[in-house]
Amino acid sequence: MAETKHHQGFLLVGTEAERGAYSTTGLRNQVIWLESDTGSFYQWTGSAWQCVWSGASTDTVWDDLRVPLETAKTRGAAVPDYTQYKDDGAASNGVYAYEFDDGDEIYFSVQMPHSWKEGSTIYPHIHWTPSSDVDPSDNVGIGLEYVWADINEDFPANTSAEERDIPTGVDNADAHLIHNIPEAGIAGTGHTISSILLCRLYRQAAVSDNYADPIWIFEFDIHYEMDMAGSYGVTTK
Repeated sequence: MAETKHHQGFLLVGTEAERGAYSTTGLRNQVIWLESDTGSFYQWTGSAWQCVWSGASTDTVWDDLRVPLETAKTRGAAVPDYTQYKDDGAASNGVYAYEFDDGDEIYFSVQMPHSWKEGSTIYPHIHWTPSSDVDPSDNVGIGLEYVWADINEDFPANTSAEERDIPTGVDNADAHLIHNIPEAGIAGTGHTISSILLCRLYRQAAVSDNYADPIWIFEFDIHYEMDMAGSYGVTTK
């Protein structure tokens, strides 16, 4: 294989022996090598080749399934305020986000991607920050109510709710925090690609939430395990 410069996103194809002998001069991070004799994929990390897929069932990677809250819906009176989070200290419009008080809630849906390892545990979580300095002993109550159904399957008659008290563990406002809801994730047993979750994200009432001020929630995500780049079939793997 002739030596050449390759930029980010390039796919190189060659044998295992050729990969071992290939000069990496000019190679950029994220270049992918497909071994034609083994079927394995390697990713250039900037200093070495790392195997990211060999065909074994244990070959998985992780990604975020993102739900920017600006795309979510609100209803009724329990609506988080969409207010200015930061400005330039003078007269700029600044940046805005949702500010949650006790009882505030928001609604959205997510579809599990074709790259998801079917049946594996998913890890819903929020990116958030307190609006004021916090006592490390304070807890913030967050809940996720949902129903989950596969294609051609009836949605459950009843919703499931996952709630947790998040110990802040910090004493400063503006700290970028991330916490799972629930902490151990949600089992995906029996579920398949393109399954849908209808969700309600809410801040719990003061029974479990002893932090008196609002919190800013910037995004809801699901960490999910990937075992393929996609699926062989339109609705099946």
